Amino acid sequence: MRYGSKLYIWLDKLEDMFLESKLISGTKIEDLYFDICRMWKSSVDLMYYKPINFLTNVRLYKSFLWNNAWYDHYFIFDMLKLKLKIDSKMYKERGMALESENLAKEMEYCVGILERICEDDYDSICSNDIPLDDIINGVRNDKNKDKFLECMKQAEEARNNDIKKLFEYMSKYILKWWD
Repeated sequence: MRYGSKLYIWLDKLEDMFLESKLISGTKIEDLYFDICRMWKSSVDLMYYKPINFLTNVRLYKSFLWNNAWYDHYFIFDMLKLKLKIDSKMYKERGMALESENLAKEMEYCVGILERICEDDYDSICSNDIPLDDIINGVRNDKNKDKFLECMKQAEEARNNDIKKLFEYMSKYILKWWD
């Protein structure tokens, strides 16, 4: 339950009392009352809920804010992954849309792709083909060098395919991800 929700319940009851009163209905007093209520609710949001929301966001994203690095695409992927994880969890717990579970699953699918991208384990695709000594000491002979370059090309293609798949999927579904 939100803080101050009892206050909102009390204000709603007061509004109902005013709406039902024949002496006040349709007069300037009623207009003044509703203006005061709107001002009160917006000031409570501005002075109470917005700062709490800000502090909650700072707590959630503090490690990312601290570790921000310029020109680091993995930072962007990590931030997107965290945001999608949080939103997916919120959709499961408190989603108000009819398809909240499906929307959470769509976000989790993107999180899975983002985890694979952030792990950056694409080089393991063909690491068994090249002797470990050649990888550690640098590739010296031409036969293994060609294999190594081919493996790196395959790894880069796999990474690019995952990134392409992620953003194509997100472009298809992201506009539905709101409650």
